[in-house]
Amino acid sequence: MNEFMRKLFKPKSVALVGATDREGAFGWFAAKGLMESAEHLRYYFVNQRKEELFGVKAYSDLSMLPEVPELILVAIPALAVNPLLEEAGELGIKAAIVYSSGFSEDHRCGGVELEKKLIEIAQKYDMKIIGPNCVGIINNVDKIKLWGSTGKIDMKTRATGMAVLAQSGGYTIGGVDRQQIDLSYAISSGNGNIVPIEELAEFCVEDPDVCGVCIYLEGVKKPEIFCRMLKKAAEKEKPVIILKSGRSKKGAISAASHTGNLAGANEVFDALFHKYGVITADTAEQYFGLVQTVSILKGKLPRHNRFAIINRSGGETTMSADLSERYGLYLPDLSEKVQDELNEILPAFATAKNPLDMTADVLGDAQKLRTLFEKIASDPNIDAIIAGFDFEDIPAETGYDMNAFMGEPLIEYRKKQDALPLFMIPQYESKRSPMWIMKLKEAGIPILPPGEIGYSVIEKLIQKMEYDPKRKRLESAVPNRKGEADVLTEYESKKELARYGLPIPEQWVVRNEAELEAACEKVGFPVVLKIHSKDILHKTEAGGVKLNLCSMEEAKAAYHDIMAKCAAYDPKAELNGVLVTKMIKPGVEIILGVKNDSQFGPMLLCGLGGVFVEVFKDTVLTPCPLSKEEALDQLKCLKAYKLLRGYRGSAPCDVRALAGLMQQISEYAVKNKDILEEMDINPVFVYPEGEGVSIVDAVIIKEPVD
Repeated sequence: MNEFMRKLFKPKSVALVGATDREGAFGWFAAKGLMESAEHLRYYFVNQRKEELFGVKAYSDLSMLPEVPELILVAIPALAVNPLLEEAGELGIKAAIVYSSGFSEDHRCGGVELEKKLIEIAQKYDMKIIGPNCVGIINNVDKIKLWGSTGKIDMKTRATGMAVLAQSGGYTIGGVDRQQIDLSYAISSGNGNIVPIEELAEFCVEDPDVCGVCIYLEGVKKPEIFCRMLKKAAEKEKPVIILKSGRSKKGAISAASHTGNLAGANEVFDALFHKYGVITADTAEQYFGLVQTVSILKGKLPRHNRFAIINRSGGETTMSADLSERYGLYLPDLSEKVQDELNEILPAFATAKNPLDMTADVLGDAQKLRTLFEKIASDPNIDAIIAGFDFEDIPAETGYDMNAFMGEPLIEYRKKQDALPLFMIPQYESKRSPMWIMKLKEAGIPILPPGEIGYSVIEKLIQKMEYDPKRKRLESAVPNRKGEADVLTEYESKKELARYGLPIPEQWVVRNEAELEAACEKVGFPVVLKIHSKDILHKTEAGGVKLNLCSMEEAKAAYHDIMAKCAAYDPKAELNGVLVTKMIKPGVEIILGVKNDSQFGPMLLCGLGGVFVEVFKDTVLTPCPLSKEEALDQLKCLKAYKLLRGYRGSAPCDVRALAGLMQQISEYAVKNKDILEEMDINPVFVYPEGEGVSIVDAVIIKEPVD
């Protein structure tokens, strides 16, 4: 832990500037938080109008304090913040949390300029600042509450839980208030222009008292730190859950290549999350369901996607089977041994299968229920159990405690050392018993949201369970691009790729009939002719492509036809001749491309290629560089993978050669990350196993190199 982060998260002394007894103000909440903190924390209140607050002496300014505090909390109007930070810097204070709003998030009253000045002050004094426009930090590991808002948390509880981070104060508070979340840290990063959320998350990933990290994310300020944080989490097998908002379609779209149209901002974040094994949430309900579940399981997920499901009725059993199929849960058949053992417990009219309707006969017998769970858990084909039980807030006067009948056997089962992970997914919404929610939580049993949302939470966890960081190359390739890019012709693009060892057929540029004859003799018939011009990117539309020319006469006629049609297509285009290549045998058409994202660097795109690439949009995106195993995994995500593996009698394709080509292209992209903008290789012909691949067409857009 570096000293700056220690002062922000674990300060020995704190001064609250703007402390107040005005209930509901940031300074009031922050003062209460300091008073609730551990006894070892030395804290001071600064208020120009009060000599005492809450029985604690107040000081008129920072210079009057008995010591220079390690951290200041700032709860004063925006216009007063920068002068205060100047004063703090002169005193040698190196860390601050600024609750105040009215900075770059507010364009109406000079807030942008105020924040620019705040950043200058931070740089001048080498000061780490969280905020402005934030709620602060709760450090439940060391019992330090630097929090400027509401948030129900028992600071006496042992912290071995989640780090909840958000760029929205509301989402941080939402995480704090959830009673099923064991909290280690709650962090509101605010505007985050000095200490961004990714730097705070990296601190949490490295902390052994954190079992998982969850982030409400609007954007990333420092991509290199963000990728480094995700890499550390993947290597530590520490779950990271992200709810990404602001999923706009806007971004840099280049008409020069198909890849630019397919690789927008959403796809880049999704590809990044997939590479690093991030658990992504699509909705707030799903997000908090995931956070609660990972918190209760202490980050220890089931080993494999092999679930057994137990329900109370036949209808619930049928619905759970439907939901399992919809959300990708694998329900193996129970072993014959376990089926025989269950038949001894179940009534004669019940069937021992997965999912299981245990019937009301078992539900009313605590010993039978516990034995049933133990028998199913003993099946070597099962890694986790889902029970469709609810724990309603039943009035005491009913005289029948169904919750105890269901819950106590499950809690007893979970006490076993070899107990499998156990999830409760009710079929429908109800008012749940707070007492039983806490009892089950303490036993390590999460109650998920009901029905669809609960099963969608499991689907997201499965993606993490199946993630293997050893198959990934987790280094990042954040670019440092400065100049304007230039479009290379097909000839120039292929020549560039050939220098890096990629499989490029022999090619010649000709500008007259004599050069055409010489090229055709060297290449051998049949040949392909294409226009050679930087100004004509879509050669087919311009009439600039002629295929399967089998004689010199055909080649000469095609040459003159191409030049005439392209001149008519774009009279201003500079036509630099015709490209001559061998007519190669066709194969399965695949597109490979690279989009160099301005934040996260080159992203490799692969998918079904040819002229219909933007019609079917069967593509996947992966951050570069890739390992060969990672490339193979990405190919399996394509609908077109069936074509590659052989379909309706066709021979299986050389997918290992294709994966090797993907790896080569990703390495080229990383080496050229500071000058490359985009690359399109479409199509790549993939041949039967053992016959390799061939690049048919290519376009590279990059900055010129002197």
